[in-house]
Amino acid sequence: MQNDMKNILTNSSFVFNEDINVWTKDVVAPFMYSDGDEEENYLISVLDQTHDHSVFSEELKPFIKDWPSLYHLSSRRSNLLQPFKNWFKGKRVLEIGCGCGAVTRFLAEAGATVLSVEGSIRRARIASKRCSDMENVTIVCCLSDDLPDLGEFDAVLLIGVLEYANMFLGENGNHKLLQSCRARLGAAGQLFVAIENKVGAKYLAGANEDHLAIPMVGINDAYTTESVRTYARQELKALITEAGFIQQDEFIPLPEYKLPVTVVSPLGVQNYSAELSSLAVESVAADVQGVPDYHFSLEQFNHVVWQNNLAPELCNSFLIVAGAETDADLYDHNILAWHYSDARSEGNNKETLFALNSDNQIGVLAKNLSVSDTQIASQESFLHGESLWREIVQIVNTRDWTIDDVANIFKKWLAIISATPDGAIPATSTLISNNYFDALPFNIIKDEQGNYTVFD
Repeated sequence: MQNDMKNILTNSSFVFNEDINVWTKDVVAPFMYSDGDEEENYLISVLDQTHDHSVFSEELKPFIKDWPSLYHLSSRRSNLLQPFKNWFKGKRVLEIGCGCGAVTRFLAEAGATVLSVEGSIRRARIASKRCSDMENVTIVCCLSDDLPDLGEFDAVLLIGVLEYANMFLGENGNHKLLQSCRARLGAAGQLFVAIENKVGAKYLAGANEDHLAIPMVGINDAYTTESVRTYARQELKALITEAGFIQQDEFIPLPEYKLPVTVVSPLGVQNYSAELSSLAVESVAADVQGVPDYHFSLEQFNHVVWQNNLAPELCNSFLIVAGAETDADLYDHNILAWHYSDARSEGNNKETLFALNSDNQIGVLAKNLSVSDTQIASQESFLHGESLWREIVQIVNTRDWTIDDVANIFKKWLAIISATPDGAIPATSTLISNNYFDALPFNIIKDEQGNYTVFD
């Protein structure tokens, strides 16, 4: 298969540049997209002086210093596709717009055979360096519409790419790109689309449009016919349907698709939105691109949105997996959400699954991302209720709140973790049980009877 692909590329006027391990045309056309010369050259230098370029590389972490390096080097990028890791094994995958190779690396480690296309020669070079030890990766530098017919793929990925289609492929480039993706997929192939929601909570609250750095562009639908543009849910689904993708599964990445800490499944979104609202509320703090001057509390807004089943329309971004037919093996359909604790020391990164058990009740299963998927580290019952953190958020979003109101919540927190009577302040010499390691307000739930339980 690899030899056939190489022959097709060669016969289509591509040459293999052995200096950078990238397939290119004889003349590489300029590509007007970059994170900046300094930022991308920095990534090259980081990859040149390191050896472990894996998703969870401890060697890369110290080099994360700003948004571009975080985006391209953080393991959090892989969280978006971790729910499908088992499915990707053995699949033939076309990744359009691979950027600097973070997702490429994940796909390769998952066991896919990956063909990644990138318009920028420097970014293609970076992606090649990121995957230099992976024999199952081929990097091609060209526009997507210059790629020859390389046979059928099991998956095509547009991760943060569809919004640029009109800019690089001309007017109606979005239609052209999606139809091209459909033509490259086999009968059971799957299209993965991740993109911002132009009317998402973050944008409504005043955040700059992610690509144009101007607020309210999407809200006002102020895009031009050939500019970068994002979509609201219904128009995005219509675009994908028009390209021939009849079956569409909608996932919600939290806080957004670029660096998600949680991915909510279609079942979780449709039937368990209220129960999963705490995940949405707490994901706000994980948004590293957060804007300090939001027009309203995103925590409170997310609570209202998820409690009222409005998340599909107002989430910050979408992940749609679409095909001409269903694929029941794509993921475990009993899972409501996947939550990732990925900032831990080597070997301790954790995936927490919220899933329906045999009694149709929600259970919580935790497993280490560094070991076999079949090994469950712990299993607990799902705790219904509100976190202590949301009590704090509610107070500071109420008119005329006082510092005493907040202090009372923290007194309650101290009482919970120090086993002192509610309202009493423990002595400074009080030792807290090891069981309460990481017992932050996020991890304390109040049930309907007013009882508090510490978890995780």
